[in-house]
Amino acid sequence: MDDGEWKLIDQDDSCQFTVEHFRTAELNLVWNPQITSSSILRAEIVSDTQSPNDCESEHDHLFDVKNLQTELSTLLNPICISFERKVVRKLLPRNPAKDSPMIQSCVFLFNETHVGIVYIPHVTNADAIPFYHPAVSGILLWYSPTRNLLSLYYRFYPNTKLTTRLQRTGLRLLAIAKKHSTGVAKGYQKRVHHDVIVDKIRFQDRYLELKVKYSRQLCESWVESTDPKKHVFEDLGIAAFLMELWESRKLKFDSFVDLGCGNGLLVYILVMEGYTGFGIDARRRKSWEIYPLKVQQQLRQQILLPKYSTAATLPDFEKDSILLQSQLPQSCFLIGNHSDELTPWIPFLNHPFVVIPCCSHAFTGAKYRYPPPPSSLKLPSSTYSALVYHVELMAAGLGWKVEREMLRIPSTRNTALIGIDVDRKLVGKLQSAEEIICKYGGSSGFAQNVISLMNKNPRSH
Repeated sequence: MDDGEWKLIDQDDSCQFTVEHFRTAELNLVWNPQITSSSILRAEIVSDTQSPNDCESEHDHLFDVKNLQTELSTLLNPICISFERKVVRKLLPRNPAKDSPMIQSCVFLFNETHVGIVYIPHVTNADAIPFYHPAVSGILLWYSPTRNLLSLYYRFYPNTKLTTRLQRTGLRLLAIAKKHSTGVAKGYQKRVHHDVIVDKIRFQDRYLELKVKYSRQLCESWVESTDPKKHVFEDLGIAAFLMELWESRKLKFDSFVDLGCGNGLLVYILVMEGYTGFGIDARRRKSWEIYPLKVQQQLRQQILLPKYSTAATLPDFEKDSILLQSQLPQSCFLIGNHSDELTPWIPFLNHPFVVIPCCSHAFTGAKYRYPPPPSSLKLPSSTYSALVYHVELMAAGLGWKVEREMLRIPSTRNTALIGIDVDRKLVGKLQSAEEIICKYGGSSGFAQNVISLMNKNPRSH
């Protein structure tokens, strides 16, 4: 194709939204390009101006406003196009080892009845375009509300052509633009809010740092039967969240304790990053043996017996395999990453904590289905949402000021409940721990149930 040639890729004539809905949706997509490609981490805004003729960025030598305006007016003839806003952004890849960042201009267009946006990468040839962006020199979305018609065009580099991948990517971009514009028209409100407690950019930067350091080595040396990618990237994300939480809150503690540490991966990452702490689990894992000695020494085959679960006489069992609540380090931070039988107990252990619920268990250690949250809360009616709700409710009943974060990890079980501070408003209104435990069926049999785990095969999560 000739240099600068625009080609219509696809159209959709079933759109039911206004130009303002389109503008709102596209601006959100400009701020959040990761919505359009999972290979993009985020965008950093270089400049944002209401006067596209202004060149505020050192990268704008590749952006010729007059030439582009002429091109688009010719393409959409007889429409006379004006530019109303230009955002210059830097796209950051999720995997910097494979892809490079890229500068891109995002220009909003309008005339009396139409609206659009054009994306211009600041790249001189198709070979230099990163994987996460179509290998074209321009992308145009143009909306005609009088015809309910949304169109997508590509501008091609010299001697390039439309490939199957480019076609498929164009269809996806068109579908995303329609979906988000329709969502705005219907008054869609985001249900899940990320980055409430830990700043998104700080988390992502820390996660990338850990990923570059550890992911390849861990995936290649994986000895468990489970999927290494899921577990490695999940625990790298949890470690990044914890490290940024501890740093941003300036938390001081002598030790972390990972309750139900499983394959020990989270303990490995934190110890290697210089944190002091240990993990316990009812069953050893093969992976414990592949870690450095200083990490192996912090992985213990033990079960924890909380204060309110301990019988008058402990079961006939090796006492070294039992960790009493009173034996926890005096200054410690508790981690319950899919801690299963211990999940409801963690807020009762009298130490600051993060718990990421997974499988639903009662205080007895038996599997248990908690009643659904009240319908007035408009929460999903599922076993998982019920577990999260009741653990949060119990923690608040004990006086914890519970915070909730939806973690950026590859798991549907990604709700983290954080208890660091006491809610002073609840002082004098608190229930006793015994009352709460009794309300949920008591704890009889917990010790026997968790001790029996030592003779069972590990779970796969």
